[in-house]
Amino acid sequence: MSRPLRYADAVRLLGGSGPVAAALEGAVGEALTITAGPVPGLVLGLFGAESQIISLSRSLVSGLGERLSGLGRFGRTERLAAAHAVIVVAAYGEALAETPFPFDVGQLTVGRLDAVRLATGDAPLDRRLVDVADHLLRTGVPLPAPHQPYESTLLALRDFYHAASRRMSAFVAGCAVWDTLNAADRQRTQDLFEGQVLDRALVRYEELYRQLAAQFTELTFWTDRTDHRATRESVRSLTDIVTRLAEGGVPPARLAGLGHAGAAALDAPVLGVEEGADGMAIPTLREAYLSPDFRIREFTTGDDLTVEEEWAARDVRPGLDAFLADFLTAPQAVAAPVLLLGQPGAGKSLLTKVLAASLPAADFLVVRVTLRAVPADADIQRQIETAVRQSTGERLDWPDLVRAAGNALPVVLLDGFDELLQATGLNQSDYMERVADFQRREVGCGRPLAVLVTSRTAVADRARLTPDGVAIRIEPFTPRQTTQWLQIWNGRNAAYFADRGLLPLTPRPRPTRLGQSTTTAAAARPLRC
Repeated sequence: MSRPLRYADAVRLLGGSGPVAAALEGAVGEALTITAGPVPGLVLGLFGAESQIISLSRSLVSGLGERLSGLGRFGRTERLAAAHAVIVVAAYGEALAETPFPFDVGQLTVGRLDAVRLATGDAPLDRRLVDVADHLLRTGVPLPAPHQPYESTLLALRDFYHAASRRMSAFVAGCAVWDTLNAADRQRTQDLFEGQVLDRALVRYEELYRQLAAQFTELTFWTDRTDHRATRESVRSLTDIVTRLAEGGVPPARLAGLGHAGAAALDAPVLGVEEGADGMAIPTLREAYLSPDFRIREFTTGDDLTVEEEWAARDVRPGLDAFLADFLTAPQAVAAPVLLLGQPGAGKSLLTKVLAASLPAADFLVVRVTLRAVPADADIQRQIETAVRQSTGERLDWPDLVRAAGNALPVVLLDGFDELLQATGLNQSDYMERVADFQRREVGCGRPLAVLVTSRTAVADRARLTPDGVAIRIEPFTPRQTTQWLQIWNGRNAAYFADRGLLPLTPRPRPTRLGQSTTTAAAARPLRC
């Protein structure tokens, strides 16, 4: 699903049946003869009060829950994307049916001579009719994305609907009924196509989308939670996200090792030891982890991800772990690798550990690859297989591992591109390209997967970028986050401080080179009575 779904493909994917679905299996020209006569058949089949397209769309969406039963993570995502394509076209059809045009849709017929010319395909009106059908049935439908504002989706949909209205208006202007309209009614018809139809279609789309999202939680994740058009949910924790996603399945026994290794990482001390040198308690990753803020941008070949001005133009968002859990439910997750950037110590590796431990095994097969610990000159598949053996002690081929995972979506976390560069003198500038090639190959083999690559921001320009990618940059802790983090440490060490007559750790400002300040932890100070 690296490209937007077309309505015709969506109907096939959802198992649609009936005359309209059957016609969509053929060429567009065949879809024009759904009922008696080429022109009335298509128009009434698409846009009439008894629209067959609307009827088909409603039946596909109303039965979606049954169609999703027993599917895995990617299967659900694929069919939800298909349902979205269906409601986009249905909303336009309903808008046309509800618009008070100054003529009856049933009057969009032609005379006997014109009908013969249309049947032979030798008439401009026939080509305009094909143009209408081709756009609505065969053009990729805009799809929401977690990394894009909801307004962007609505703008793209308005363009889609506007293009459909231009084509429909041209078709109507070529019909016999056009000659019966006076100048005012002709202008009104064009104005309705350019205005009211678009507005009605967007309103209806939003109604249908909300209805669909109420049934299927993932759809609420596909829209940017930071947009301010409407009240949004408060930032959710990753635990909340995965609890709602989990289907309650049990991962195969041979995959249990990966899940155990990930879970163990959450209960390990955040600094690798249980106590500091002088007895201070070290919290576990589960206790101490705070989800960082982040910025996000799309990239393509030739972009430079080290340019600060490009990042400064993007809004800061909260809750990176929850965002990534959202992103993994969206079709875009398998289309291209995600590049996660941050300064040293920003928490890139910790985030991959949290994801590996927290994503439900019933929905996701997560493999975390520490790139400095695998052969630097190996291909992507061998690097993954090496990491699996290091984590579980089992030697598993990648295709066998994916098959053993059943319905779970594979998620590969390639941690430390910058360390891969340092570990070898080999030129690794094509690494992101090789990752993207691997991802495309797997999709082609029926094994779609999501891939996330982490790296220090400073070396991002040493990788050749791929089209249609998404880059995320982790932001420094805010004063509020620093205070919250210190409260965790102070809580674990309250007795330690009291026994030694020390005050708890407190935040203090630290000047930067630009004259700004950030907040860091001050050392524990003696308690003064």
